[in-house]
Amino acid sequence: MKTGSVVAVYAACMLLFIGPLSFKAFPAEDTAFAEPAPGLRISLLTCSEGKDPASAFGHSAIRVVDSLCGTDLVFNYGTYDFYEEGFLLKFLRGELEYFLSVGDYRRFVASYERDGRGVSEQVLKLDVSQKERIYGALVENARPENRYYLYDFLIDNCATRIRDIFHTPDFSRTLAEEDFTYRDELERCVGGRPWLMFGIDLLLGQRVDRRITSEEAMFLPDRLSVNLQDYINVKTGMPLLGSRDSIVLPGNTGSFGEVMQRIFQPVAVFALLCVLYVLCFLKVSDKALFVKIFSTVFYLLAGIGGLILVFMWFGTEHIWTKANWNLMWMNPLFLILPFMRPGKIRRAVAFVLTGAACCAILCSWFIPQSFNPAVSLIVLLELLLPVSMATISYK
Repeated sequence: MKTGSVVAVYAACMLLFIGPLSFKAFPAEDTAFAEPAPGLRISLLTCSEGKDPASAFGHSAIRVVDSLCGTDLVFNYGTYDFYEEGFLLKFLRGELEYFLSVGDYRRFVASYERDGRGVSEQVLKLDVSQKERIYGALVENARPENRYYLYDFLIDNCATRIRDIFHTPDFSRTLAEEDFTYRDELERCVGGRPWLMFGIDLLLGQRVDRRITSEEAMFLPDRLSVNLQDYINVKTGMPLLGSRDSIVLPGNTGSFGEVMQRIFQPVAVFALLCVLYVLCFLKVSDKALFVKIFSTVFYLLAGIGGLILVFMWFGTEHIWTKANWNLMWMNPLFLILPFMRPGKIRRAVAFVLTGAACCAILCSWFIPQSFNPAVSLIVLLELLLPVSMATISYK
């Protein structure tokens, strides 16, 4: 079962650092842009989440229709080049660049239709000069020398890039503080995929546990589509966005895989593992061999998980994976235990490491980071191992 947590960590890595907000990405095209005209219509496209981890949070894009020139374009800030040289290394180190691409609207919608994802559209209430300015800025940003930016999945992504377009004197806005954190918002979006959330909780440190403002919450596409309605166009005195008045694609909801994830969620799996461990320990005749095999596998997985957390903290540019208190219970030092001889020293080291894990749970009200609910059960399992060793030694 511990293998599931490793898979969850890997899936969360792919989700968070390749593209939790990216989506169906199109290559940049050498589009010949027409001069802005009074026939411009600019709208916000909001795409629902997909089944794969890389699309779990949805997507945002800008649609620009020029009725006089007959063009219908989508400006997509969520594009990356999977075949870029050194892609994997850049991905791991947090140095992956995204870019603004431009594609045909019909192709954009067709790709989401194939994936069974919904698309909605909200028209921006702008005057002619504002439309021309925004369209001109998008065209300028799409040029080869300007299109690239260093992606950050919480503060610089497809949704925040669109939000920042309206940080001008033409639009008034508020900075009200919300009653939730970045982690709360991530859980809201992937709550139906508990193993994915388990991996996210392992990777992200305490920085995602502070309360955020209404503008910071717009790192998510669905928050962008709602909170932009609070922006007032100073020139017209009207809200920037109306209600979500056009459903381009309805999208599919639910899947058998998501139902199974809810049933076999981390809390249930690790609780079952604790019960099975106790039952097996009581029933098997060679308890020492059983504990040796189980503890070796457990400590290797916990130690490798700890190395991943250390790497994400010190070996990358990802600011959100730093200051991660999960290292108190998923410690790289667990790797030394399988290679130590059975005896008092090994049991002492196991108790010390387990003591640090227990402190993390007992003092969780004081630690500025939220732990996944399954962590308490994993720490319980960590505690059962040295207790089992001590019991065997005593007998």
